[in-house]
Amino acid sequence: MKRKAATFISIALITALLAGCGGAASTAPASAPAATAAEQNQEKPAEETKEQPAADAKESEEAGKSGEATETTSPAASEATEASKEATKAEDAKTPDAQAAASGEKDAAEKGLYFSKGVYVSYAKEAEDPPKTHFYIFTDNNNGHTEDASQGGIGAPFSVEQKDGEVAFRFGSAEEEPQILTVTSAENGVVTGTFKTEATTRNPELVFEPVEGADPDTFNSADATGAAEVVSYKGKDGWSVIFDPAEFEVKEEEDGTSFLFKEGTPGANLVKISFIPEKQPEEALYNLTQSWEADPTDPDAIDRIEGFFPGTSDKWGYWRSFENKKIIRSAIAGEYHDGVLLFDFAQVPGEGEGTTISDALSELINSITYENFGPQKMYEYVPGTYVLTGEIDGKAPATEYSITLNEDHTGTIRLEEESDILWGSIALLHTTPPFTSYEYTIEGDSLVLNLDGDWVTFKKK
Repeated sequence: MKRKAATFISIALITALLAGCGGAASTAPASAPAATAAEQNQEKPAEETKEQPAADAKESEEAGKSGEATETTSPAASEATEASKEATKAEDAKTPDAQAAASGEKDAAEKGLYFSKGVYVSYAKEAEDPPKTHFYIFTDNNNGHTEDASQGGIGAPFSVEQKDGEVAFRFGSAEEEPQILTVTSAENGVVTGTFKTEATTRNPELVFEPVEGADPDTFNSADATGAAEVVSYKGKDGWSVIFDPAEFEVKEEEDGTSFLFKEGTPGANLVKISFIPEKQPEEALYNLTQSWEADPTDPDAIDRIEGFFPGTSDKWGYWRSFENKKIIRSAIAGEYHDGVLLFDFAQVPGEGEGTTISDALSELINSITYENFGPQKMYEYVPGTYVLTGEIDGKAPATEYSITLNEDHTGTIRLEEESDILWGSIALLHTTPPFTSYEYTIEGDSLVLNLDGDWVTFKKK
């Protein structure tokens, strides 16, 4: 029972589609502040200062005998006094608003808060030259909202609960499940951490950097970044995307809507979004790829991968891609309202500065949202828990072998140990390195798994 297993979409993209940012990380304390001048002086060897107290006592005694009041002032003390005076003047010179802000920051620090009223720009720590367009706007220590300048300033309200090592964000409403940011460092107002999310393999460490001088009551992400004006387009089949009209021309057709990139060869760089009723995703992709000039006798001419459908974290999709010297083609299809939602990409190789066109097409699709995606009925028979019924290499395993598949395409597999997995149409994938995959099939109420070339049967509970 051999067949070619579909490749899963890259781990990085799975992570991005699941949560955009998120994942568990170990908690590390905030960096300790540098020692003060007084602390540094206390660390000096005793022999450097042991004669000074005796000299001061003798001088005081002689001054007392003469009846004169004597003030002993060293050069260092004079400098410290002058510095103190200057600091006092500087503090007095602050405006009431500045004094209040400083006091608020001090209060937040004393309470162990990582975030206080203000604006923070968030980006991946490991990214090279990050765009810095995503903002967390705190209206106080416990509430705020996000804004993404690259998506027309869209965002979501949030509330937070801050405690040592963690910040729990609830996006949308207080009834939502919290997303936990595990703090890895907090210094000079800059917070770094990772979000804990389920069924992800690698979650990037994020930086939350205060935006100096930004007023959370009046902040506008587009004004702050100089982002282009974007517009929203709503398709008749319940989906919406955001795009820059300076970059794209919209062409509405009977069988879908095309977004044509204005640079390069006219009409050649585009993404078309179509709804195809009463079809299955792989059938729709087969019909589309017949026109791709790929060698029909070469099974590897078209790359095939699977993963979470754009704009979702629990719906499944199928990818196809092909490239030659004349054209780059790719397509994504997923079951949607008893039919198929299809994204059809075309691009001329070498056109556009760097990856300008590819990035613009990807950003348009990544902005997609749905009024109501609906269930994917083609997978209704798969979810459940399956238990091994036979033997492995002629022996019954010491522990129960089982596989649990959830409706959202996450799951667990317990062989010698339990591991998290994602499941697609014909393969199970470990979500941790080395990302081992197993070919499988469902036959009635049984799951048949390929373990190193041996097909073993798991029965559904």
